[in-house]
Amino acid sequence: MAGKRPIKKFLAFLLPYKTYLRLMNFAFFMAYRTRLLRFIKDGQYFYLINKLIKPGFICIDIGANMGHYTVLLSKLVGPQGKVYAVEPVEPVIDILKYNTKNYTNVEILPFAIGDKDGQVEMSNLAYLNKGFVSSGTHFIITDPLQKKKDVLFIVNMKKGSEVFKNLKRVDFIKCDVEGYEVNVIRELMPIIRKYKPIMLIELWKKNLDKILSPLESIGYQSFIASGHQKLLPLSDMKESFKGGDILCIHSDKLAPLLKEGEISIDVA
Repeated sequence: MAGKRPIKKFLAFLLPYKTYLRLMNFAFFMAYRTRLLRFIKDGQYFYLINKLIKPGFICIDIGANMGHYTVLLSKLVGPQGKVYAVEPVEPVIDILKYNTKNYTNVEILPFAIGDKDGQVEMSNLAYLNKGFVSSGTHFIITDPLQKKKDVLFIVNMKKGSEVFKNLKRVDFIKCDVEGYEVNVIRELMPIIRKYKPIMLIELWKKNLDKILSPLESIGYQSFIASGHQKLLPLSDMKESFKGGDILCIHSDKLAPLLKEGEISIDVA
């Protein structure tokens, strides 16, 4: 997989953006079906969720991107469940709609989730660092000194606590918002306290304590995937953690999963 990034960059420069998105979308599902994702950073979580998600679950996919998690969650929750796919970037929404067109339990929310209502500016990490737009690295601009030329999209944002306030339950939240996770999780804390959902959060190193401290204070434990069924406590590797996906499970939900043998915890 070492040559993956140069090839991806070459294709991004060579192809129209929507064509590039369709190609990356096809490549993902091919890698998933052949289980090659196991060898990609954070790819193990796509298989781990099979052990965590049950029929009838209500799931929120924040930063759904092209819908790769959305599709897998939709299959796992079944007709009695529901998946809310949050994605604000228009070209990416087109692929998300294509991927989910046959899944009636998916509802696409075409805006950003945050801690305020209104319009926000978005850019792209790959665009800033490497000169091409990657589908999974759009971020909300919070730095007032960000150059105007870096603004690629202007999107609508809605407060998460308001959008999801009428849900009768929330069982799983995936949050991948490229550094904006503190704002999103803080705004969703009333819902998190009430329903104690399992959460998969892409976490930047600088935000580690800002996210984990409030979650740990209400009974959550945090883990990193080690295979499709095993978890490593994040507390054992906080110093070496450089950023990536973190699985947060409330103690009320963790005990049944361990008892049923759905997951196991490795102690370093």
